Amino acid sequence: MNTFFIINFLIIIVLLLLILSLLMRVSKLERKSVDVTAKDVAAFVEQMREMIIESERAAERLDASIQDREAALEDLNDLVENKLDRLNRISAYEETPSIENLALGDNPLQSEVYRLYLQGKSGIEIAKQLKITLKEVNMIINMGKE
Repeated sequence: MNTFFIINFLIIIVLLLLILSLLMRVSKLERKSVDVTAKDVAAFVEQMREMIIESERAAERLDASIQDREAALEDLNDLVENKLDRLNRISAYEETPSIENLALGDNPLQSEVYRLYLQGKSGIEIAKQLKITLKEVNMIINMGKE
């Protein structure tokens, strides 16, 4: 959420700078207004049109960037929730029987870790195969040794 507000704040600042730039150009033109011709007005209108188009493009790029970052944050949030669920499943196992018996337990993740461990696989191999972190593997194995 904070990132969203920061990006919106940056968009507002960019738009304010564009407005300030426009005001400065208007001020310059007011000083020149004594000798204003139709050609000068047409050039000014064209510059304004280009600035408006440029500001719209900048707003679109910023909006796309915000959407990309929101999607990335949602993905990260999902990953964190999955990790927390796995951690809760691991810590929910209250009994600490022998590792051989744990390989036959109710928790599929723990059972698979213990089974691979009993087959002589290293913690890194187990983590890669089950797509979990090495810390999770070590924690499960250490729980079984207690």
